Amino acid sequence: MFAVAYAYLRKFVCISLSLLFGIAAISSVGDGDYAFVAFSGFLSMLLFLVREGEFWWIGDQELRQAAIKVGLKGHWKKLEKWRKAGYEAVDDWYFDEPSESQLSRLSDMSIRLRKGMTKGQASDLIGLGEVPGHESLEVLRFFDWPNDVHSETERRMAMRLLFKEPENLSKWEGECESRERKRLDAPATQMQKEFYRFVGKGVPKGLRFGQAEEFAAVEARRLSESKLEEWDAFVDIWDSLSDRDEAQDCYGVKKVSLPVFKAALKALDEESVAHDVDEMDGWRSGDPQIVADKVIEMNPQMIYIEEN
Repeated sequence: MFAVAYAYLRKFVCISLSLLFGIAAISSVGDGDYAFVAFSGFLSMLLFLVREGEFWWIGDQELRQAAIKVGLKGHWKKLEKWRKAGYEAVDDWYFDEPSESQLSRLSDMSIRLRKGMTKGQASDLIGLGEVPGHESLEVLRFFDWPNDVHSETERRMAMRLLFKEPENLSKWEGECESRERKRLDAPATQMQKEFYRFVGKGVPKGLRFGQAEEFAAVEARRLSESKLEEWDAFVDIWDSLSDRDEAQDCYGVKKVSLPVFKAALKALDEESVAHDVDEMDGWRSGDPQIVADKVIEMNPQMIYIEEN
C-alpha cells in the first residue's frame, strides 16, 4: 500500500515540477539564460514522465524499471496487433480477466490493477520478479538467443518472438522428437533394472530406457498399493543414501553402493521377521536413517566423520 501511495505522490511531484518549469519557461521568454534553464528543466521532466509514466502504477521501483527495460508495454501492443491480424502468439486465456490469485499477487507486489488489464499481462508483471529455471531456457539456448534473459517474463517474450516464425517452431519440434528418440533408446538406468528384480523378473539383455519405462507402466497397474509404496520407499531411500552430500550431511554415512544398500534391507527384513516387527516400522516407512544405521552396523568403515 505504501509503495502504491508513493507511486502516486511521485507522479504528482513530477507533473507539478513539469508545470512549474513550463510556466517559468513561458514567463521568462527573452530572459536568456533563465529561460534556457527553465525550458531545459521542463523538457527533462517531460521526458521523465514519458519514460516512466507508462508504468507509474507499479509501486516497486525495481519492477517498474524492469518493465521499462524489457519494453513490456510495446510487447503488449505487439501481441494485440498480432491478434487482430489473425496470428495467435499466445493462448486464448491471455486476454481473459485476471484471476483472484493473480490480483492478490499483484497487490503483494505493490502493483495497482489497471483498467483493461488481462490475465496474460498480469502473468507478465508477476513474471518480472521470477527467475527462469535452467530447463525453461533450453529453447533459447537451442536458438542461440543473443540477449540475456533475467526473468520469466523475458523468457516468455523471447519465446513468443521466436515461435512467431513457423520455421522456428518446426525446427524445435523436430529437435524435441530427436531428443525423445535418444532418450528412449538410451540404456536403462540402474533403478529401472532394479524394478525388474523387484517384481521377480530377469533383466533383459540390452535393456533400453523406453522398453523399461513401458514395462514399469504395465507392472505398476498390476502391483498392489502396498507393493507400490514399498517400491517408492526403496527408491526414495536409495536416492538419499546414494547421494554423497545428503548421505554424509543428513545420515552420517558415506555414499552407499547398491549391493551394500540391498544387503542392509535384507538384514532389516530378517530382523523384522525374527522379532515379529511390523514391516511399516522398518525401512518401508521410508526413513533413510534406519537403513543408514544398519549399513554402519554391518560396515563400520562406512560411518562418516566430518574432518575439522
